[in-house]
Amino acid sequence: MELVVNREIEEVRQKTHLEFILVPGAGLRGWVWKDLQNELSYPSTAIEFLNVDRESGIDDYEISALRQIEHSKIDKKILVTHGEGGVLGLRLAASLGEQLVGMVSMASIIPALGGSYLSTLPTLRRVASKLYWRGLGTKPSEGAIQDTECNDLNSSQIEEVIKRYHTESLGYYEDECGALVPHVPRLYLKLLNDLAVRPELQDQMIRNFSPTEVKEIPTGHLAMLREPAHLARLLDFFADEQLLFRQHRRFG
Repeated sequence: MELVVNREIEEVRQKTHLEFILVPGAGLRGWVWKDLQNELSYPSTAIEFLNVDRESGIDDYEISALRQIEHSKIDKKILVTHGEGGVLGLRLAASLGEQLVGMVSMASIIPALGGSYLSTLPTLRRVASKLYWRGLGTKPSEGAIQDTECNDLNSSQIEEVIKRYHTESLGYYEDECGALVPHVPRLYLKLLNDLAVRPELQDQMIRNFSPTEVKEIPTGHLAMLREPAHLARLLDFFADEQLLFRQHRRFG
C-alpha cells in the first residue's frame, strides 16, 4: 500500500529534530546503509565502528558508536539495528536514554535478559561456534557469506560485500550486553528469505523483543541493499507515527 505523506507530517518533519541511527550487523560497516540513506526523508548516522580490533569487547564497540553519535546535534533518535547488531543496539538504547524515541530491529538478534549473541544459540551450536571461532576466527568463508547473506543480491553487490567484510572480535559475539529491551515504540522487520538469521530464529527474537508491530519484507539478509526504497518508506512511516503521536500528546 502506498504510504501517503500528508501536510501535517510534512510540517512535523520540518519542525522536529529526529535522526535514524543505523547499526550494521556483523562484518558490515556504515557503507552498507548508503543506498538506504539516500532514500530516507530524515537525517541518519551510519555507525562505522572505528578503532575496534580483534581484541575489542562489546564495551569498545559501544564507545566507538557513541562517539560517532555524539557528533550529532539532533536530539531525538530512532535506533535501527541489523542482524547481530541488535545486541549492541540494546546497549546503545540504554545509553541514549530519553533521546531514544523508537527502535527498529531488522532480522536482529535480541537476546533475553541482557544476554549475548552466543546466548541465543542452541547449546550444541553454542559450543561448536566457540570452538570454531577460537580455531579459525569469526569471519565466515567467502562462500558462506555469499550463500547466507547475499542470496538475493546481484554479482556486483556480492563482490562488494565480500571485499568489505570485516572480522569481528570474540567479544562482539560472546560479551553480554547487560541491557534490556527499551520502553519505546518498537518495530521488528522480519526478512522472509533471510538465510543468515532464518525466519524461525527471527520469530524467537520477536518474542524477546515484544515489538509494537511486526512487518514482513520478502528479501534476504541485506534488505538495505536489495530494497532500499521500500525499507526507507517503512522507516519513514515509523518515524512519522512517533512524531505525530508525541505532538498530539503534547497539544492534547
